[in-house]
Amino acid sequence: MEKTFKTPTHKYNKESLIVINNRYCGSHTIHDSDIDMANAYVNIIEQSRTQEKPRVGDIIEYTSKFGDYYGNAHMENVDTENQTVYICERPYVPFVGKSNDENGIFCSTSGGAWHTVPITELTYISKREKTFCAWGSCGPCADGAVEFQAEVNVWQHIEKDNYFISKETGKPYTTKDFCRMHICYSADKYGKPKDGKQYIYFGDGIAWKDDLELQAWLETFRAEVFSFGDNNMWVWFWKEEKHSVSPEEFDAMDLPEDALTNNGLQPCKRLYDEENHVIHAYWVWYWDDPSKDWREVAMEQNRIRDERNALRPHMEVNQVAKNSIRTGRVEPVDLSFMKKRR
Repeated sequence: MEKTFKTPTHKYNKESLIVINNRYCGSHTIHDSDIDMANAYVNIIEQSRTQEKPRVGDIIEYTSKFGDYYGNAHMENVDTENQTVYICERPYVPFVGKSNDENGIFCSTSGGAWHTVPITELTYISKREKTFCAWGSCGPCADGAVEFQAEVNVWQHIEKDNYFISKETGKPYTTKDFCRMHICYSADKYGKPKDGKQYIYFGDGIAWKDDLELQAWLETFRAEVFSFGDNNMWVWFWKEEKHSVSPEEFDAMDLPEDALTNNGLQPCKRLYDEENHVIHAYWVWYWDDPSKDWREVAMEQNRIRDERNALRPHMEVNQVAKNSIRTGRVEPVDLSFMKKRR
């Protein structure tokens, strides 16, 4: 494939450069030299790109063998002799300077973690705008970097031997499409909470009092578990998107009624997006009513919600899954590996 050159452009004028440089303009002034510098770098970067080879400053969508997905990893260096690239998972905005090689630029970037990836394992997938920066007319100083955007190539690298392969689909889990959580088990020899605590399972910002609570959560969020030593496991589960709706919209949904926790127990209805592994949770919260003052609306809607919730005295979190487990319609996940004693 032959390299195609973009026609040099003057992408930025004073107004458009100010728009994306609030921090710089809070302490300094955009001068003509800053505009010329930004446009010059944009042209250098864009003219040096090719789909045949990665270039310094390109983007990599990087997935680690643990399933961690980084959609904007940065390419800091291209080692043509060893046929590798040096990348950063989570970079700050890269500083750039003009180079005399085919890359067009060199970068100086903070961030982490850093990895070396073989060029032969990169796949070109698209183009995308990326933000770079360089010292402005004020020179190196606090808030002295001028930012600008240039179009670069996007590459993909997925590490081999993913640690988390779904037993159901045979496909690897990644944080691009799923959520991941570490859960530990902490109970006495009778399976009761230790040290006066209320819970025996602990996750990231969530805890469960007993097996039924955890099993219901696993079922609700279509979770799959992976042992991680005694009393520990990794859990991969579907993503959740919450949607607040009016009482009329909620009642019209032909979905089973469940419950979630948000400032207390709240009735909800869940719609499962099988293709994208997303759970859409709908619940009655503050809904639009432009006909009244917002304070009046909030008080009225609080009253309506409280009255509706009072009609559900036996509401439980994830009650649909709990009922399925209690009646035997759903087989609980085997968590015996979590309860080994040290």
